[in-house]
Amino acid sequence: MDIEKKRKDIDEIDDFIVKLFLKRMQVCGEIGRYKKENGIRAYDEKRENEVFERVRSQTPDDMKEYIDLLYETVLGLSNAYQLEIINGETE
Repeated sequence: MDIEKKRKDIDEIDDFIVKLFLKRMQVCGEIGRYKKENGIRAYDEKRENEVFERVRSQTPDDMKEYIDLLYETVLGLSNAYQLEIINGETE
């Protein structure tokens, strides 16, 4: 195995993840502004459960623990960003 090649592969994947994360947060911001305008709470337990179920259904059993940790973090960050928008801390 060429470890430097593998590290380069990981760097490319990380670049892709960052782009996707920023796009996700942009959409979360749009949703946060919608929620603010319509008096809707940031946290939606039903929606979070749907997201967890959907991503877990695509995940092999030996990776479910890790996908759970990833999405706990992603959803927590998304909720925090929406709360900032709803509370007027960011636009």
